[in-house]
Amino acid sequence: MSRPVTASALERTFACPASAALPRAISTSDYAESGTTKHGFVSAVLRGRPVSEALANIDDDLDREACRALDWARLIGDLADLESEAAFAIDVKRRTARRLGHDIGRDYEGAALRAGGKLSRHEVVGTADFIGRRKAGGMRAVRDMKTGYLDVTSAADNAQLLFFASALYLLEGAAEIEGSIAKVKPDGQVFYGRQGTAVYTPLELDRFLDRLEETVRRVGDARARVLRRRLPTVTLGPHCRYCEAAHACPAKTRLAREMVPTLDAMAGVVELMTREERGRCWELANEQAKPLLESVLEALKERIVTDGEVPLSGGRVAKAFVYPQERVIARQALELARELGATEDQLRACHSQVTVTTVRSVKAPGARKGRAA
Repeated sequence: MSRPVTASALERTFACPASAALPRAISTSDYAESGTTKHGFVSAVLRGRPVSEALANIDDDLDREACRALDWARLIGDLADLESEAAFAIDVKRRTARRLGHDIGRDYEGAALRAGGKLSRHEVVGTADFIGRRKAGGMRAVRDMKTGYLDVTSAADNAQLLFFASALYLLEGAAEIEGSIAKVKPDGQVFYGRQGTAVYTPLELDRFLDRLEETVRRVGDARARVLRRRLPTVTLGPHCRYCEAAHACPAKTRLAREMVPTLDAMAGVVELMTREERGRCWELANEQAKPLLESVLEALKERIVTDGEVPLSGGRVAKAFVYPQERVIARQALELARELGATEDQLRACHSQVTVTTVRSVKAPGARKGRAA
């Protein structure tokens, strides 16, 4: 069976159903790993693990301090009957939902079998950060915890929240369900903002389920085209930024072919460019070509490691090499030195300061704040 459509990728899948049909290259980042660590900490504490023990399992100092300072009162609020990492599946054809368990990771197929039957091609799956019930009034509630710096779709239109609210609606027939987005800052503070909370009515959830059913149908059509070795129709937009199928996207590969001669012509003439031309070159090279090439290279590395060497030009081959490598873990070395009696002055002497120059895309001074088109 093809991998299921997931709640975490729904907004991208709504915008481009083909993204759920093309081969994926799974990647991660320091920000993603940090978010996973914080979610794991919260889940562990809510399951009953002592805070001190959960903190001791966090390796990164900054993540540990952020978790230590977490404002639990703001994060949980007045939610009762609290569940964390609760997994659900919605059958968009039959308009039914089922629970798949808690803390299942990404093993939706295994969890579905344990819950009574394998996933069907009409089921969409997802894991909610928190679900509960408001103490005041008893309204059912779903809450999503965000730890990064990226803009988040408002709660009223947030597909992930709407998915979990729909699951509760189908399972329990709740009249209204609250959805909220808790943004956790590095200092442990929790914010919701003006658009961080919404209340969904049955009519809104039925409309969402209509849209979800149509999207799953379009994903199935795209998968059928891929199986016939035909290119599916794709849609480019802001949702492409972190798409795991970018390396296999026909629009992206076409874009790469078109960019190569453009970038080749630009190489070596940067000094002759106007400011506007340098800006366009930066967008092509850093914001479009670089992420695409990195995605393609990661996918190629995975296949070469799995399938073996591939031929290159000039009688060469690309192949995987596995060898041990020793590294000094600076954080642990400093902690050991402190335990052995090193003074703070001696520890400070182990640090060196360097000047780092980075170039990033940011809002121009005076530019109006708003969501990118």
